[in-house]
Amino acid sequence: MSDKKNSSSANTTLNGKFKALSFDEDGILADLFRKVIIDLGYVNNMKSLITAYKRRGGRKSSATVTRLVFDGELTWKSFVFLLFHIIHVKKAVITIKLEHESGIVSEHSTEVTYDHDSSETKKKKDEK
Repeated sequence: MSDKKNSSSANTTLNGKFKALSFDEDGILADLFRKVIIDLGYVNNMKSLITAYKRRGGRKSSATVTRLVFDGELTWKSFVFLLFHIIHVKKAVITIKLEHESGIVSEHSTEVTYDHDSSETKKKKDEK
């Protein structure tokens, strides 16, 4: 069943191949990563982001990274790798908003930072 409000798609080219990205078919983290690259305008620049990753000394092959980007299911480890190493962010705040059956709405966050100089990941819980 498709939720029209949250359903969107985009087209991208990587290595000259046309691929349609659809949010209706894949896992939650894959959906979220695709929304990030679309919102940031990176959807048509993935090849250059992967090339930049390799120039920075990235050890994963371009083929492996490409598979991760376009795979329908991402593990948490792969999702975080793509954020910090491919998109090259230094901090991410992950928030989940829950609507309970009782009507209570709760929000829970954690902050993850990545020091690109030392290759160290640090987690900080939100104080809410």
